[in-house]
Amino acid sequence: MEHAPTRRKRISVGRWYSFVKMQARVARQMPRIVVVSENSIKDIHDDMGVDTERMRLVPGGRRPRAVPAPGPRSPACPGA
Repeated sequence: MEHAPTRRKRISVGRWYSFVKMQARVARQMPRIVVVSENSIKDIHDDMGVDTERMRLVPGGRRPRAVPAPGPRSPACPGA
């Protein structure tokens, strides 16, 4: 917050980060927390004190590479 250029920005940043304490309190009470990366597990453990055994990694969805349909392609649709 000390780097915020204006008083209004400091207040805005302060309001935003005021939710972090509440999030940490709730996270410590949850029986399980689903996270999307190993880095998230580390950050939540380090910053919020949540045991890593209570977190489960579920990688973010990623669309698999499209598999072309068998057979010749139409010259009208070269990218199809």
